[in-house]
Amino acid sequence: MTVPISSPTSRAGLEARLSSLEPEEVRWTLLDYLTGKTSPEVTLPRLVLALGYVEEVEACLDQVARSWRPQPPPALRKLVRMVRERRRGLERMAANLEEHPDPGVPFRTPEEGIAAYRRFFDRAVRRDEPSSVAAHSLGDAEVLARSTAEVVELLDHLGVLGTGRRALEIGCGIGRLLAALAPLLAAIHGTDISPRMIETSRRDCAGLSNVTLSLTSGCGLFEMAPASFDLVLGVDSFPYIHHISRDLAGLHVREAARVLRPGGDLVILNYSYREDIAHDRFEVAHLCEDCGLELLTNGEPPPLRLWDAYLFQARKEA
Repeated sequence: MTVPISSPTSRAGLEARLSSLEPEEVRWTLLDYLTGKTSPEVTLPRLVLALGYVEEVEACLDQVARSWRPQPPPALRKLVRMVRERRRGLERMAANLEEHPDPGVPFRTPEEGIAAYRRFFDRAVRRDEPSSVAAHSLGDAEVLARSTAEVVELLDHLGVLGTGRRALEIGCGIGRLLAALAPLLAAIHGTDISPRMIETSRRDCAGLSNVTLSLTSGCGLFEMAPASFDLVLGVDSFPYIHHISRDLAGLHVREAARVLRPGGDLVILNYSYREDIAHDRFEVAHLCEDCGLELLTNGEPPPLRLWDAYLFQARKEA
């Protein structure tokens, strides 16, 4: 849930003002932003996805701002300004988004999906580290650091951190959370399917003695011992697993239950790409019930300012 942005008009009035915008995704993306539902950092990548190029986003926003009478609201002016000020980072982010496998096209086999995402992330991290793990960073390391701090604050609020706890992060990417969480845990282990991501994590976590890493096949957590972690994290990694195969996502939930100690927590931020939170809630609830996890939070928006996500938290019975 993002902090609301004040709007000078009602939602109905905004819908009328934006009614001529095409494609439809642009209209609804701007409506969500101008009514305070999403941050500018989330809005700009969505506009890039809808329009294809940063130049098109800039032209679209300029047109909307010029046509707004008597004057565009501050939130819209801010968005126009951000495109100009962050153009280089946006272009790197856009290049990564352009190469992203289409979430609407299923893979023929899990192996095909794992290989596709391994190639994608290897290329993406070479092009731009911040946007390779979070499009809402807009290619800016400082924005990514602020977003990471918000996730750490959320985890602390959930009560899942502690210097006596061991954690596992599924899909650790460039290691941003590993480094941020290391002082707050006894140990944390990160896995990823991308060799380049693991290399970057090793570089950025060098000197942190309680951080370990491993390159994973993406097929499960089979190399992890039973009851060896107090916390398993999936921060925006499950949508990729789910796109590869719904069964593979379910397997990772069951594997998380296996490697958790009694009383340990599974925390997932975003479960799938399908934009159907009711379906995600139903699926996660059944998975947790089947593997003995008590579902504490089922797909609710957490209080994050920069990023829109849905939180799932489940606890292994003590």
